[in-house]
Amino acid sequence: MTLKFNQSTTDDLEKHLIRCDRLFYPVLSSRVDIKKYAEKINLRGNTIEYWQDQNLIGCIAYYNNDDENEAFITSVSVEEEYQSRGLAQKMLVEIENRINFTRIRLEVHKNNEKAMSLYLKNGFKLDSSSNEFNILIK
Repeated sequence: MTLKFNQSTTDDLEKHLIRCDRLFYPVLSSRVDIKKYAEKINLRGNTIEYWQDQNLIGCIAYYNNDDENEAFITSVSVEEEYQSRGLAQKMLVEIENRINFTRIRLEVHKNNEKAMSLYLKNGFKLDSSSNEFNILIK
């Protein structure tokens, strides 16, 4: 596996997100048009990526909010067969090492216990919540 930065194309992101679709809670395709989401990430975002051969297998996508000196993580995904290897945690560490922002924010569904555990274990704290989602900040 190889760690890369901002190397994926829109097509790479779309294929990866489709393979991870059902692993999101709620399912990603129930909330966004995956093709348009991949295009938006590729045009406006940044990515930290794990590759196996020529396949994108893990990705954190984030946006920089320069006005607020903040990064917003929009997506964390690792394909099922590569989960439980610490890839998501390694990518979270990389995002902190790569950006010079004072805050990192993300949104996670309240019922996504696996993701909540990962983020809390990596130093994120609850900032606010709505009916369905928690906003975490570090």
